[in-house]
Amino acid sequence: MKVIKRIILVILALAILVIIGGSIYVRHLSNRALPDYSQDVTIPSLIGDVEVFRDSLGKPHIYADNEKDLYLVTGYLMAQDRLWQMDLLRRVTLGRLSEIFGAGFADTDELLRALQFTEKSEIIMDSIDQHPKQSILAFCDGVNFFMEQHKKKLPFEFGVLGYKPDPWKPVHTLNLIGYMAWDLKSGWDEILMNELKNKLSVQQYRMLLPSQIQDENVVFPTDERVVLKDNLLSASKLQDLPVDIFSASNNWSVGPTKSQTGKPIIANDMHLGYNIPGIWYPIHQHVKNTLNVTGFAIPGAPLIVVGHNDSIAWGLTNTYVDNMDFYLETMNPDDTSQYRLNSEWKDFRYQEIAIATKSDDTLHRTLRFTHRGAVISKYKDLKNVVSMQWVGSVYSNEYAAIYDVNRAQNWHSFTESFRMFRSISQNVAYADRHGNIGMFCAAGIPIRNRSVNIEFLPGDTTLYDWQGMVPFEELPYISNPGKGYVSAANNRTVDATYPHYTGTWYAQPYRYKRINELLEEDSLLSVEQIKAIQTDIVNLHARKTMPDIVNVLINSGKLDSTRQKYVTMLQQWSYKMDTSSVESTLYELFTFLFMKNIFADEMGWDLFNRFTGVSSVYSTAMENVWQRKNSVWYDNIHTNETKESFTDVVMQSFDETIDSLRSKYGQDEQDWQWGQLHQLTLQHPLAEEKMLDRIFSLNRGPYQLPGSKYTMSQYAFRLFNPQEVHHGASQRLVYDLSDWDSSFYVIPTGISGIPESPYYCNQTELYVNNGYNRDIFSRPLVEANAKFNTQFSGQ
Repeated sequence: MKVIKRIILVILALAILVIIGGSIYVRHLSNRALPDYSQDVTIPSLIGDVEVFRDSLGKPHIYADNEKDLYLVTGYLMAQDRLWQMDLLRRVTLGRLSEIFGAGFADTDELLRALQFTEKSEIIMDSIDQHPKQSILAFCDGVNFFMEQHKKKLPFEFGVLGYKPDPWKPVHTLNLIGYMAWDLKSGWDEILMNELKNKLSVQQYRMLLPSQIQDENVVFPTDERVVLKDNLLSASKLQDLPVDIFSASNNWSVGPTKSQTGKPIIANDMHLGYNIPGIWYPIHQHVKNTLNVTGFAIPGAPLIVVGHNDSIAWGLTNTYVDNMDFYLETMNPDDTSQYRLNSEWKDFRYQEIAIATKSDDTLHRTLRFTHRGAVISKYKDLKNVVSMQWVGSVYSNEYAAIYDVNRAQNWHSFTESFRMFRSISQNVAYADRHGNIGMFCAAGIPIRNRSVNIEFLPGDTTLYDWQGMVPFEELPYISNPGKGYVSAANNRTVDATYPHYTGTWYAQPYRYKRINELLEEDSLLSVEQIKAIQTDIVNLHARKTMPDIVNVLINSGKLDSTRQKYVTMLQQWSYKMDTSSVESTLYELFTFLFMKNIFADEMGWDLFNRFTGVSSVYSTAMENVWQRKNSVWYDNIHTNETKESFTDVVMQSFDETIDSLRSKYGQDEQDWQWGQLHQLTLQHPLAEEKMLDRIFSLNRGPYQLPGSKYTMSQYAFRLFNPQEVHHGASQRLVYDLSDWDSSFYVIPTGISGIPESPYYCNQTELYVNNGYNRDIFSRPLVEANAKFNTQFSGQ
């Protein structure tokens, strides 16, 4: 018995030692990358001294004597805060995810390599002007110096995944152009539309399509598209002339005649998927007598994508320009290495690639290209051979464009900066200190031999090949309109008078109309009012549709007392989607079930599921059937004896809404409050492994949220899981051009990507409660509010 007791004691002691050792190792892994923001740094390649102040949020304010030093230190700081995120983005653009996540990512890597980000980046690097090229090289030096000095202090993700980062190269920064272009592409809807066309009748299919009668709610109305150079206010006519992850967005500028300050105010919130770390890196960069710019950069690139310098401010929204086409290829039956083009057989171009995996295996794949671009059929499980042409393969230089925007001093230098800005199409809001406002469509718009494109095109002819890009001089823009403001919210870009086809699928104009509605309410607007507009939660789609629904329900004569109570609630609803609102829950669930009861019987559940995932197509279809209450879509094909009507579908959907809520959440409607269903959990990529989340505390939330995809404060959610908010404002900014120090911003996460850092998600609570941080700009206030100070010097 004594021997057994000794053995048990030894085992327990060993177990305790293992637990202690494991805890020590986990703590070491968690903390090893934590930086000391007050520790001075020596970098031998610095030309002069650089001073960095970090405020209470950890945002760096960099003061350098020359650009090389500025961008070198920017690289060091970004690597200090976001190194693993930078490496992850780099692996996406290189198609090297399988090396760290396993062979399950091989198909993804293959597609990413087919997009040829690196090939384009190498061309750009060879042709880029000296100054932006030097900024990239200096940034790479800063990143690589940090990695060299911190080989044993890498973020925990490298330890968990068992690898070390490679040196940072210029193409890794430039590849982010391709990443942004792919993330913001428009035209992928055509694959879904091709499936729907094959599944549905001609009449049903046509009723899904947008009206070709142009919407009046366009960003650039005909009567406001003017020649800007003769219309802008200017301090002097002798001013010098000048030489980005994002989905939906809002931006607007109000001019001096609409501002309480007498100077413009500009607002922007770019809507992207939620992740930890967030996609934006707030940073302020200053070079003596040369540059003073602040805003948001992308980890991996040193420039300010959205922000302001000492003269101008700008913000971005996605244009939804159709910049991607798909071609149905005709194969040679005797030689599958050839496709037909203009009555001749043309050889495919092949490229052999090797995909390394985490298990040290190497997978060999073959990429195939036509003269237009990659064959993408296998990546979308298409039965036929389909190739893709997209704007990301067209030469552009967004890096140089943003480099110049960071230094622009007036409208002319600002707009001229965008001459080679093609693959990332954006409506760019503008304001300057002289009182000018404007909106410029910085976009690569393909010139096509047709006015509309929503389906696969014949690939056996060059008739449908792009004929180049719309010239820079013909891109739409407006400035200083009489109404005193400009705005955009992913709505239709231009009306029917514009001579070029720009696209078919846009966001419905509810956010755009709400912006304008609120801007028109007051003759003079303050910064606080602009912030309130940015976080507004009134749903104009509900305001449009709910009265019709309520009328049908009231006139049905089929409501019991309980259902009558809910109808009365909807009648009295203010259409504000706050967290305590039961009406918001009724509206959202009803809307989904209404669409399901209209479309799922004809489409089948799988196709309907994918249909709901393409927001522009889904929302357009809802608009169409709502406007045509005698549509063939209302009839349920599974009920042969009856022909259902709009009224029938409304009644059925409302009953299902109540039954579903009672079944899932109980009889008490207070348990149906929107915030209890509509919640956000910010997730780290490695938190899919629950044990890692528990050990390293990776995720944050859940947080109850107001709003929806149609509100200004956009919090979009997956239709089959309302609790999971997945998409919303990736940042919010409001800049006051009368006093830069009276500007504001907020991001959903924090400056740091290190979970143990106090700056990991230190802005999250503020963000979800519609708060803002003061965005100080003047050096005296930067120094007065500094929490940390780091001196960078050479040897």
